[in-house]
Amino acid sequence: MADKYIKLAQLSHFLNKSKELFVQKDGNKVLSDNNYTTAEKIKLAGITAGANLYVLPTADSTTLGGVKSGGNVAVSEDGVMSVDLSSYQRTADADSKYYTKDSATIDLATKVDKVEGKQLSTEDYTTEEKTKLAGVEAGANNYKLPVASATVSGGIKIGANLQMVDGVLNAVQGNVDLTQFETKVNAANTYVSKTSLSTTLDDYAKKSDISQAVRYKGTVAAFAYLPTATENKLGDMYNITAAGGSDSDGVPIKAGDNVVWNGSGWDNYGGTFAIDSATDEEIDALFNI
Repeated sequence: MADKYIKLAQLSHFLNKSKELFVQKDGNKVLSDNNYTTAEKIKLAGITAGANLYVLPTADSTTLGGVKSGGNVAVSEDGVMSVDLSSYQRTADADSKYYTKDSATIDLATKVDKVEGKQLSTEDYTTEEKTKLAGVEAGANNYKLPVASATVSGGIKIGANLQMVDGVLNAVQGNVDLTQFETKVNAANTYVSKTSLSTTLDDYAKKSDISQAVRYKGTVAAFAYLPTATENKLGDMYNITAAGGSDSDGVPIKAGDNVVWNGSGWDNYGGTFAIDSATDEEIDALFNI
């Protein structure tokens, strides 16, 4: 690979990237994977001094321990346990307020459910009526097809020069005068649309555009030797050998620059330039950290 120049700013970037990969040496310290993380520090701060790993035993007749609340047993917020009898009722109270299951079944056997706004009727829904209703589509109506017009979508009847074949309506070519029309194939081979013609010509330059393109005219020794305004044409380009002078925007002319006539003055289009290499001393200075 050929040697290449680099800028001092690029070496500064190289130094910054090196700092991202390496840690500056500090006495006898070495790198380790046993890092004390922030999460571990927070965990340690939350542990009481002298804490131990206590496990609550299960209570029995000889061991003081913990229990779980079972069926119909409730535990209050302050730890008081009691038996919950709220879902039960005394037998004596139930007999005076409710029917037994057998007596309720006998009393309701001859009853029907009450529905708001309805009453018993002899207007029975017959099997014939149910079958008729089943044959009607949901949302059906008494629709009548209107006659088609310019404003109404409707039906038509087949008239002259038209023919219906398997549900497809066609014009009968033998009875229709088509001499005033072109087929699509003939039209495509004969005519070009304005849109496609405009799109096709977008890739081409106009003659007037080509006549105003940049034209290299040669080399002059200095800026002062360029042709006068009356001698120039738009797009004329010259190479200038010696430095000196400035273009129409005040940009200084350097040796080897190219200038182009813009119609009222010269524009500097740039030229050759030299790049100095960095010295060892300048590179060493970057590592004085």
